[in-house]
Amino acid sequence: MKVEPGLVSVRDLLLKAHSGDWSLWLPSFQRRFIWDSVDVKAFFDSLFKGNPVGILLLWRSKNPEDSDPFALRVFIGEGKSSENFLIVDGQQRILSLLLFLNGWHVKVRDMEYTRQPVSFNPTKLVLEVGKRGLDLSEGMRAHLDLKDVDDLKRKYASEYVERLLGLCERIASYRIPAYFMDLDDEKSPPRRGPQRSSS
Repeated sequence: MKVEPGLVSVRDLLLKAHSGDWSLWLPSFQRRFIWDSVDVKAFFDSLFKGNPVGILLLWRSKNPEDSDPFALRVFIGEGKSSENFLIVDGQQRILSLLLFLNGWHVKVRDMEYTRQPVSFNPTKLVLEVGKRGLDLSEGMRAHLDLKDVDDLKRKYASEYVERLLGLCERIASYRIPAYFMDLDDEKSPPRRGPQRSSS
């Protein structure tokens, strides 16, 4: 087994998932996505403030369905991926980021997870659950050039949009510690100790 430590920016993770460069899978030993909208908002608060958010452990696999026949693919990107990763640790955080990218819904095989939007209140400069300001997902998509910024400026005051984009830049530039794992025998799932996979 080979384990390679690194740092993954939120920007890179989102763009690789969106482009299809990375195909993300949930291994069979992972529980379902359980974070509610308040948990998701708290995670983005931590990213915005630069607080530690834990690590990601990603198992690189040439064929995830051979590595784990019951693995579930997260559908977010398009096209054939150049790299496949099973999410060994960090599912709650990664799915929250994909919800953020994808307008607060994400499909995992035949299940769809949705959460209330997380909004940016531009006068109080805080994040809130629900439609109480500028939609954080719209802002990140505009920041990543996946949505026209002018569309946002037609919808909201330009000054507020600039504040939103500044917030999104802080979140996008956050670098999460990650370990990339390659197994000699891909058919043997990684063994986990007694630690919880709450991620």
